[in-house]
Amino acid sequence: MTLVVGPVRENTPARCAAGLAALADTVVTKADERRLGAVAATYQQGRAGTLLRPAQDPKCTVEPQRARGERRGP
Repeated sequence: MTLVVGPVRENTPARCAAGLAALADTVVTKADERRLGAVAATYQQGRAGTLLRPAQDPKCTVEPQRARGERRGP
């Protein structure tokens, strides 16, 4: 929450770290899914897939954050 409401100048290093952590998480998740093979299908189907899809969809994650930033202003 501090990254969203705090001064940009003070949050820049933390924002960079958060971005790198998100990128690393995505890479590791995709690697795990490839390594699991057929077992990974449980993460994409059924209830787990239903809950996971919105979390990975940029329309549900990135765009609302950008809109909040635009409302807040510089």
